[in-house]
Amino acid sequence: MACRAGQAAEDQYVVRHGDQLLPAKDYPHLAELTTGHVLQPGYDYGSEFEFGLSLILDGLERAHTPNKKTTRKPASGQPAR
Repeated sequence: MACRAGQAAEDQYVVRHGDQLLPAKDYPHLAELTTGHVLQPGYDYGSEFEFGLSLILDGLERAHTPNKKTTRKPASGQPAR
């Protein structure tokens, strides 16, 4: 995934001011993800974003495809439709 102009400066701003933009006390799970994963050496936001976006789009496409029967077990014990 190609970087757009100014991406590095924007990334640096978010790193420096992230605790003010999204306080850890208000978003504890996001803070944990950021410190435990995103800020670790070797993390590549572009690759991770593209992978996640592909998963979401594939799931939406499958959900939208007509004549696709699901085989999930109903939670309420009622027969599957």
